[in-house]
Amino acid sequence: MKRPSKWRSAEKWWTGGIVPIDVGRSLRIVPYWESWRPRSNRHDVIIDPGASFGAGDHPTTIIALELLEKTVNDEFITDKTISLLDVGTGTGVISLAARAIGCNFVVACDLDPSAIYLVQRNIRLNSTIHPELKENGVNLYVGPVQVVGSVFDIVVANLAAPVLLRLKRDLVACSGSYLILSGIPDSMFDLVKKEFSLACTWLERTIRLREWNGFIFRTS
Repeated sequence: MKRPSKWRSAEKWWTGGIVPIDVGRSLRIVPYWESWRPRSNRHDVIIDPGASFGAGDHPTTIIALELLEKTVNDEFITDKTISLLDVGTGTGVISLAARAIGCNFVVACDLDPSAIYLVQRNIRLNSTIHPELKENGVNLYVGPVQVVGSVFDIVVANLAAPVLLRLKRDLVACSGSYLILSGIPDSMFDLVKKEFSLACTWLERTIRLREWNGFIFRTS
């Protein structure tokens, strides 16, 4: 398929060189200006990054997605309903990826209302290739994690490490089985690991990409 000519002259300055990237074993994150390309054999997740939320290519997002994919593939049977909470959703890339790889009930929350509007746009962009999003997509909330008031099989929080520490009690409380954390620089690795190890049942896995780290904790 030929690239639409209207994009060629402008793409260098407004896309920032962002291109589709493969993540883990089955995901591909596609900026919406590249969605004209033929579908891959992976689960494509189309993302409009908006003004400041990123296109899903930051190391902390890649870490969260890889840990999520591993958790779903290795720890859950395919016919089980899997619930997931995405804390600080941003563009919704984690929520949309979760739906693509088999999480049936997904809730996303963010303190920033503009993030929720952006997730709604990204749901619409993805509903063309994932029809299930039209009827049972992602449940959205504006507010802190406490507003959700439920327990989920998987909780994912890709947030700055000091925020993770501040929300520790709430994140653990709403995580029924697995808690996935990302956004942790090398300088805070030991502190975050220690604090959440004391609050969770055990540490299942760590992953590092460049100077960033992520964890999977078992909470039950």
